[in-house]
Amino acid sequence: MKKAGAIILGFLLALLAGCGHRNQMPPEQEAYLKREAAQPVTCKQGKDCQEKWNRAVIWVTHNSEYKIKTVTPDLIETHDVVYAQIKPSYKVPEFTVVRYETGDGIYQFDFSSACDEEYGCGSPGFVYRAYFYEFVMGIVH
Repeated sequence: MKKAGAIILGFLLALLAGCGHRNQMPPEQEAYLKREAAQPVTCKQGKDCQEKWNRAVIWVTHNSEYKIKTVTPDLIETHDVVYAQIKPSYKVPEFTVVRYETGDGIYQFDFSSACDEEYGCGSPGFVYRAYFYEFVMGIVH
């Protein structure tokens, strides 16, 4: 009986170790996503900005578990975990995107994601930022 218990315990520990390993991404993928996340999201005043801002709204809508709280010409904001009444252990971020002019009719989008401090996010913030950048800028792989 003790041997069976030790086998089951060993199996469970191996399973748990496998789960922790499975959540890690390969170093090449992590480096690529960090490079993408560091790129600025920019647009030119007019049609270019309107198209990219529309894509930003679409990305946030499709990638947030929370409903959109605010959409203006310069702000996209989702509700947070308190408003949504989702358990804090539900590791999904809230998003905020702010658009501002940098000069000469060029605008930049500041993107941020935040999760419950105690439980954290399911993915690092740079992952969300990289995928946001690629979608808004129209990068297709």
